[in-house]
Amino acid sequence: MLDLGSGAGLDCLLASQKVGLEGRVIGVDMTAEMIERAQKNAQRVNAANVEFRQGYLEDLPVESNTVDVIISNCVINLSPDKEKVFSEAFRVLAPGGKMAVSDIVTDGELPDEIRQSLAAWAGCVAGAVQAKDYIAMMESVGFTDISIKPVFFDKETVDSALNDMKLDVKDYPREVVYKTVYSAKITAFKPA
Repeated sequence: MLDLGSGAGLDCLLASQKVGLEGRVIGVDMTAEMIERAQKNAQRVNAANVEFRQGYLEDLPVESNTVDVIISNCVINLSPDKEKVFSEAFRVLAPGGKMAVSDIVTDGELPDEIRQSLAAWAGCVAGAVQAKDYIAMMESVGFTDISIKPVFFDKETVDSALNDMKLDVKDYPREVVYKTVYSAKITAFKPA
């Protein structure tokens, strides 16, 4: 199993219990600080079947055709080259492998003031693409059986995020944001 954007390693540590002693979990993160923190967390709980590698999602430090499952929790939307992330994920998956991620997508275009906001990038909103474009990018690199299941945010979550971003969205009413930006459970497969 491979976790894209593993951070401090929590999802990897949970996955290590699922794959068992014979299984292997790899976490990839771009910062040395997060890799160090994740390694300490793995040592603390004696997770011997977990390893963490520093690298970028667009150039994964993982051998081709070796991973059965890829997970990621709201990280792909942060990449400026999502198609390259999908290409790399497809490369490292073994034939018949599954990608199961949570990510932020949209059902419509976001205004430029949100797309240009660094706070909106940090809040995982500005990098979100339309669900149909997300699917098209995955298909273009070879993924099949792609499913996007929306998990809409409640109004309080959206309000809090927009307030934290300190964006003036008078030309883009919050009611539109409520219906446009959402989290999704996304699955796809590499053909066997």
